[in-house]
Amino acid sequence: MALGTGTHWEGPLLGSDKAQGGLCEEVPADIQSRRHRSALFYDFIDQNDDATLAVTTLTAGTAVIVGPTTNGILRLTTGAVADQGLGSVQFSLDAAAYLSASTTDSSDGLPNRLISFGCRASLADWSDNDWFIGLAGTDTTLMASTGALTTVGFDNGVGFRHLVADGNDLGFVSAGAAVANIEVTLFSAAQVPRVAPANAGVDAVFHEFGITIDGTQNIAFYINGVLRHRRRMANALAAAMTPSLTLISGTGVANTMDVDYLWTSQTR
Repeated sequence: MALGTGTHWEGPLLGSDKAQGGLCEEVPADIQSRRHRSALFYDFIDQNDDATLAVTTLTAGTAVIVGPTTNGILRLTTGAVADQGLGSVQFSLDAAAYLSASTTDSSDGLPNRLISFGCRASLADWSDNDWFIGLAGTDTTLMASTGALTTVGFDNGVGFRHLVADGNDLGFVSAGAAVANIEVTLFSAAQVPRVAPANAGVDAVFHEFGITIDGTQNIAFYINGVLRHRRRMANALAAAMTPSLTLISGTGVANTMDVDYLWTSQTR
């Protein structure tokens, strides 16, 4: 048994809720959590997850669950010509665009709604693509062939964007109310935890890209669980968002983004 990697127990984890009249006494812990949080976790093991994807192809590109493969992978692939790829891959559930930033008190007493997002992904080639990982409004094409994030989709959004012109650097991007309000902070690959600044040290290495949104303007960006940037947006998020991915080829080589898992959480 590995030490220090978790807590082990036998039997069910049950609630104790006497302060509220015993409603949740003996109720399983997962129900307790869901009373205060809504959450999604995509592991891409189930091939039926393909049905939840809304994929927009610019000229050439695919987004498919690779199967069977260890732990499940969603693979985005570009064409082999410059500016070919996927304008957007978004999760078209019945609850699509269910993540809504708010300053309303949460059901458990927090002064703002809290939204969290995580995506473990690798890029090959990291620098020779325009790509985006994050949250954005539902749209048919989130990213243009130039790499620009577009109206409607990124009128309200938060995420990680890379442009070919940025080399190995990564952009922390956000916009509220209109894509014209976009704010960008470039982050050097030399500062990314556990990888070398050289291109070869970044390609095909999995990272977890994480975001938190507190209320409608306070956001933070994490890489592999390490806080890398925090921002108070100049313009508030004013519309619902959904998990979103894009990948567009740069100099004309077919490239891939492999997504191991993707998750979201939101207070009620």
